[in-house]
Amino acid sequence: MLRSQGESDEAFVALREALAHRPGYAAAYRDLAALYIEREMYDKAEEELEKALKTDPNHAESYYQLGLLRQRQGRNDEAIDALQEAISLRPDFGEAHYALGVIYRNEGRLDLALGQFTEASAIIDSAETHLNLGLAYQAEGRVDEAEQEFRHALTIEPDNPDAHLALGRLLRERGNFEAALQELRAALDARPDFLQAFLELAELRKDQGDLPRAIQTLERLLANQPDKAEAWYQLGNLYVARARQERSQSGPLLMKAIEAYTRTSQLDPTDTRALYNLAVAHLAGGDAYTAVTRLREAIRIQPDDGDAWELLGMTERDLRRFAESVEAADTGRPAPSQRCLAAPPACSDLPRPRAARRSDRRATRSYAP
Repeated sequence: MLRSQGESDEAFVALREALAHRPGYAAAYRDLAALYIEREMYDKAEEELEKALKTDPNHAESYYQLGLLRQRQGRNDEAIDALQEAISLRPDFGEAHYALGVIYRNEGRLDLALGQFTEASAIIDSAETHLNLGLAYQAEGRVDEAEQEFRHALTIEPDNPDAHLALGRLLRERGNFEAALQELRAALDARPDFLQAFLELAELRKDQGDLPRAIQTLERLLANQPDKAEAWYQLGNLYVARARQERSQSGPLLMKAIEAYTRTSQLDPTDTRALYNLAVAHLAGGDAYTAVTRLREAIRIQPDDGDAWELLGMTERDLRRFAESVEAADTGRPAPSQRCLAAPPACSDLPRPRAARRSDRRATRSYAP
């Protein structure tokens, strides 16, 4: 818990007085650094940590705190150096191994992250360390070991919502839908407003072929948390999927999809996925002019979006605005995409929308325990 302003001021005074009497008191410099970090005065915090290391150059805790500070500032290479120094001074420094694993994972260096999380979990037998070790195993495709770590995390902390979510997602991806459902319900029991668990539950219902219940899941979430842009986006995709299932290009489902994508865009004006899918939905409803407007908005935000340029060119062509169509074709740089491209507006079925961000839904804690 952060100190109040008054308590923090008193702590500053006390620490300065302590250092006036004992200039070599390294712990006081570290405590001062912590106070500066609370106030987001990172340069001052770093100065105090450097003083602590000058006073006691072999103190692993100071290097650890310096590593966390540099990570917070986005100086990952320097953070890695500091954390490695902490570990060299104290090889059993579990928190430093964990923090180093977080940096490696965030940089996509999964083999190194796995090694650090393995070390951390052997030293710190906590739900957090085993959860992140499991996620590292899963990222490497070692799903049996991942499941083992998630279950171990839950033996330590049975109500950990993140561990229930991770296990539920893994079980869903393995096709074990009933067991996955139990884990996701447990995650929501532990944290009733858990956005990621709702999103995963909707995905599970979709995988089961039960689009109405998938839609109900997100509608229930948004009734209580209407400011969740990603939930609106996925709900729009579910409405489109239901419309495709019913082979309906107009009517209530399409209007609901347009509303959901519009809400997404209102909550996050930079979300080009929502603008693109909004254009697709308008095309399906026969409103090519509005679709062009949405596509140009997406391109202003992300000028190298080849999908948007391609669809814009096709739409301008169908509107018989050939100069604009040629301009879009010449300007755009279409490239192979992992996202589904929209079909031409003349297609007899609804185009497929872009998928939800997997990375968003896989986000986990990125702080040392």
